[in-house]
Amino acid sequence: MNGTVNRPWIPPEPPLLRSPARRRRPKGMGGAILVAVIAGALMAAAVLFTVPLLLGANPFDVLSGRSSGTAEGAKTVEKLVVSSDEDAVVAVADNILPSVVYIEVEFRSTFPGSAATAIGSGFIYSDDGYIVTNNHMVEGSSSIKVSLSDGSTYDAELMGRDADMDLAVLKIEAGGLPTAQLGASSDLVVGELAVAVGSPEGFEQSVTSGIISALGRDIFIPPDGPDLRELIQTDAAINPGNSGGPLCNGVGEVVGINTAIVSESGGYDGIGFAIPIDSALPVIERLIRA
Repeated sequence: MNGTVNRPWIPPEPPLLRSPARRRRPKGMGGAILVAVIAGALMAAAVLFTVPLLLGANPFDVLSGRSSGTAEGAKTVEKLVVSSDEDAVVAVADNILPSVVYIEVEFRSTFPGSAATAIGSGFIYSDDGYIVTNNHMVEGSSSIKVSLSDGSTYDAELMGRDADMDLAVLKIEAGGLPTAQLGASSDLVVGELAVAVGSPEGFEQSVTSGIISALGRDIFIPPDGPDLRELIQTDAAINPGNSGGPLCNGVGEVVGINTAIVSESGGYDGIGFAIPIDSALPVIERLIRA
């Protein structure tokens, strides 16, 4: 903006307008005007009766307000739009749910005989057992367990993590696993469908939907968290337990990794953030190779 502050633009007052000088009407114009008015009225009546007939409606019903064709048409369109959105979310859920995992993490405790636990989400990156989640989910963990959509549970090994990007890669000893299909976050546009999947408050395999609210958001995770940049903002419900789960586009491709929310209560306030998959992929690959 080059230091420029935007202010509301107030248009100038309109110039004063003077009433035009009256002109005298030539004699004999009154009859011509009357004929023109009558001809115009007849043409309008013809249009009012002809258009409904062409559309298959009763003109008298239309003029009396009894026609329900327009209202019914609007309802049909509305139903089609709602049905289309619902069908899209159903298709996304069907596509992504098999690859979404539930993660339970145990942390070392300073008190003997006790341990702290946390829950979160992730998704299967490769069919040989590599799983993507958030770093803040597993940092400082003493043990990690991963539950798959079929109910099977595995001990997971932390293969690597990147605190600056809030990403981590886990590995379980399994093969032939269903993997998430990855999309391109660079193709996203504000307003398109967004579907978040994970385990909010421990409710596994939960699906919520909304839209892409904004792109390129920068946030800071308090108190000592990283600066996360170029995030995807969404109003799809994201709650504690969704961390590490996928954010999908309307065709079920992973376009982001759910990582944070803005909330006064700690729960859903309609402002959630995800790490773009385009930014995450190089980090994921590096952590796997390491």
